[in-house]
Amino acid sequence: SLRLLALACAGAGKTMTFFRKAALDWAEGKLWPDMEVVFALPMRHPDVHLASNMEQLLRLQRLGIQDPTERTEICTYISRILNRVCIVMDGLDEVDLGKCNQFVKDVITGDAMSGVNLIVTSRPSTQVLNLAASNPFDKRLEVLGFHQEDLERYLHNVLTAEDAKDVLSQIAASPQLASFMRIPLNAANTCMLYRSGVKTLPTTLPAIVNAILHQVIQQKEEKQGEAKSVGDRWEDIKPALRQPAMELAAFAFKTLVEKVTVFDERHFEDNNLSDAAKALGLVTICDDLLSDVSAQYVFAHLSLHEGLAALHVVANMSAEDIPWLVETLGGLTGHLNTFWRFVA
Repeated sequence: SLRLLALACAGAGKTMTFFRKAALDWAEGKLWPDMEVVFALPMRHPDVHLASNMEQLLRLQRLGIQDPTERTEICTYISRILNRVCIVMDGLDEVDLGKCNQFVKDVITGDAMSGVNLIVTSRPSTQVLNLAASNPFDKRLEVLGFHQEDLERYLHNVLTAEDAKDVLSQIAASPQLASFMRIPLNAANTCMLYRSGVKTLPTTLPAIVNAILHQVIQQKEEKQGEAKSVGDRWEDIKPALRQPAMELAAFAFKTLVEKVTVFDERHFEDNNLSDAAKALGLVTICDDLLSDVSAQYVFAHLSLHEGLAALHVVANMSAEDIPWLVETLGGLTGHLNTFWRFVA
């Protein structure tokens, strides 16, 4: 069996490029021809933490197998071929292993489903690195993001030839932008902004989050038939955005400090989060497959959670608060390194 740990910074392609594309390629017969079964588990989903056996892992794959007897038969078969089964756990840094069901932890350490092939993707958090030290992986790799030729190919795929040429010329003129665009998520968001009319590209994480927030508001106003172009309404959008965005930023900061990444209506009520803040579309609902909770939510991406939390810090805290913040969040490195880059 194979145990592989893939480490990468936020937005480098762990989920969309490595996790989802690998699962798709396997389903189409292009990858892992020896694997008969692949479990794709997004670790930030609350139901993954609750799984207590293989049958529940199977339910999480949304295969539509309703008959319990059929699920049992499939699990019995899978247990006989574990060397041809691969479990891919995406985003292990986004979950507190201490709150996971013991079965999930045992799968990671090899004490359950022994012999299964395991691939784990994660940011380089202290929790994951300690886990790797005590339960060695056969292989460990680092996802670096785009090389120059990859970036050029991507830009030509998502933009017109003329627009791609313009973006590449801006990248060539700015080392900061060149470094920024090597992260696939940054490149995707930057291209989205460029197509929407932002022709002078932002070069920092705070700048791109600010531009994306403005774009969210503009798109919502367009749906209501109230918006003009970005240029015409740029100053008008800011007041409309500020109050709900700052509410959501305060909520993001509090939950980040509390190490809460999955929310329900109680969290919203306790923090007096307005409907306008929730309506920004930056918090998404999770499907409930194992739990009885009516609705659970997560930020659309952990980097967005961190970016909004950093917005609250910059707007409300002084330099004197930073030592407390560093101690509270467990240092300046690890899985929150993106948060600190936002703050800086």
